[in-house]
Amino acid sequence: MKNITLKKKWLTFVVALISFAGFAQVPGASFTIGLSNITSNTNTLEFDLMMTLNGPVEGIRFSGITSGINFNSGILNGGSVTLTYLGERTPAINGIVINTLNTATVGHIRIVGSPLTPASSIDIPVGTYKIGRYRLTNTTTWTSNSDTQFWFQPVVASGRSNNIINAVPFGQTSGGAYAYTTIAPSNDPGVGFGTVSQTTPISHILNASAQDCATVGTPVTTAVTCFEGADGSATITMSNLTPSVAAITYTIDGGAALNATLVNGAFTISGLEVGSYSVVVSNAGCPNVTVSVTVNGPTTPLTNVTTQTACDSFVWDVTGLTYTTSGTYTGTSTNLQGCTVEETLNLTITPGTNNTTTISACDSYTWSVNATTYTASGTYTSVSGCDTETLVLTITPSTNNTTTISACDSYTWSVNATTYTASGTYTSVSGCNTETLVLTITPSTNNTTTISACDSYTWSVNATTYTASGTYTSVSGCNTETLVLTITPSTNNTTTISACDSYTWSVNATTYTASGTYTSVSGCNTETLVLTITPSTNNTTTISACDSYTWSVNATTYTASGTYTSVSGCNTETLVLTITPSTNNTTTISACDSYTWSVNATTYSASGTYTSVSGCNTETLVLTITPSTNNTTTISACDSYTWSVNATTYSASGTYTSVSGCNTETLVLTI
Repeated sequence: MKNITLKKKWLTFVVALISFAGFAQVPGASFTIGLSNITSNTNTLEFDLMMTLNGPVEGIRFSGITSGINFNSGILNGGSVTLTYLGERTPAINGIVINTLNTATVGHIRIVGSPLTPASSIDIPVGTYKIGRYRLTNTTTWTSNSDTQFWFQPVVASGRSNNIINAVPFGQTSGGAYAYTTIAPSNDPGVGFGTVSQTTPISHILNASAQDCATVGTPVTTAVTCFEGADGSATITMSNLTPSVAAITYTIDGGAALNATLVNGAFTISGLEVGSYSVVVSNAGCPNVTVSVTVNGPTTPLTNVTTQTACDSFVWDVTGLTYTTSGTYTGTSTNLQGCTVEETLNLTITPGTNNTTTISACDSYTWSVNATTYTASGTYTSVSGCDTETLVLTITPSTNNTTTISACDSYTWSVNATTYTASGTYTSVSGCNTETLVLTITPSTNNTTTISACDSYTWSVNATTYTASGTYTSVSGCNTETLVLTITPSTNNTTTISACDSYTWSVNATTYTASGTYTSVSGCNTETLVLTITPSTNNTTTISACDSYTWSVNATTYTASGTYTSVSGCNTETLVLTITPSTNNTTTISACDSYTWSVNATTYSASGTYTSVSGCNTETLVLTITPSTNNTTTISACDSYTWSVNATTYSASGTYTSVSGCNTETLVLTI
């Protein structure tokens, strides 16, 4: 046996098993690493390290294993530990040599079997193998009521080894071994840990003191919101005594064990569908407690029927489509609770008619269509059923208007486009309107000033500040002052910066911790800093999808369940992904007139290809509908008659039928 003592210091080491170019990967190779049979006493802890070969079906040639196992360092109680191999390796893999047992990093166990050569590697079939039983011995007693919280290191980190399986194709005795890990091969990683992770570790209570055990679990459920939804939950409170150990595991209907922590004696199960469940709660050192949970909710889909009459067309807000013919249409909507509603529209469309009349009138106009008198210009409509009458009306009021004008030299009156050069009173009549112009003409004077300035100039003539070169005028009465201005502009520069938490601007050596727009002025030059400060953030998203999922965060498509991360700037996004393979089934049917599909209880009366999707399963119906036809032939014959339709000879009068496919022939026979 090899014993290695853990010193109270950090050692940094990196284990890298490299698969060189040309080392053969085995398609479908998949391994699961786990722990089982965990036992303990006051200062020792034993466990079995297990490896399961899930595929390929023909097996693989096993070469070596490295396993990095993390645990809760709080169990050490100030002591240090050694790791010992106790034997019990599965005989089929006895040729594997474990040559490194290491506990140098606090809270981490390293078990390494150097890879064998392909010639000495071991062919193994699909199945589960024990790498060995190991004992962890503490120099003092374990911390009372502490939890081991075992989990497997997924990737190499400082002082921590990842988990690696070395193998070559079954029966191959040359070449090099490929190293399977949680990230290799990149398209289909070869090593997994089942449900075990840092957030769902393997629980084992050490030096448990006498504890209170619950005997009853009382559920309080939250109903599922929508038909076929899975947002129901159950909060189970453990009693008659509240358990003194908060760490529990539970199973639902005999499924995989899940971890939970009691809060005030209670825990919550989420993601439940409508139905009844048997939940078995396990609390280390206590008998199991079985709790019956019933989650209520809708058991049939929501439906809604709308009857609508419209002119020409109708836009249905359910589908966003415009319909121009009468008929019955279907679609789906989502109610305020987010549930799907199966919508039916019974629509009647009536063609509309339109007529437009254009009228000009003085003061007012009475429209015969609706007997309404209008006194203002405008476009008016009158709707009766699906007929729309439109009146484009111009009203010119009877008016008199006098305009008094003082002008320099001359004045052109816009009313009649006439230019006047002498003072006087002038009139112009148009329709119902009389315009009068009272005009005073004064001779004009002019003066020009030339100025050069920096950035801006305030002209005393009109107290106006100008910031651009140009020629400006100011008119007072019949005097025109002209300013010929040359402006030399100051310079400005804007810098846009995005930073995490803070930014020091080299222009003024100032450190900013908040987003904003900052300025620094030197002479005629203005520097502007447009600053965006982003706090460092972390976010975890949990997704379930069929076949694959494209993460919008990094536009990457994943086809396998796992935990993925993407770092962008100051934000770290984590995706916890569950992929379920989709299934497809196609049924081909021929029927007369109509067919009711048992998959969705829908009756179809037209040929076509129809689909029904439930979860990750897609059912396809390829349907051919043939209309039924009928034909009747009336015959009178002597003694007997042979009907050509079915080659049958009849010797008695009667009505006979022959059915072929969707066609029915009828013979009315008189003998």
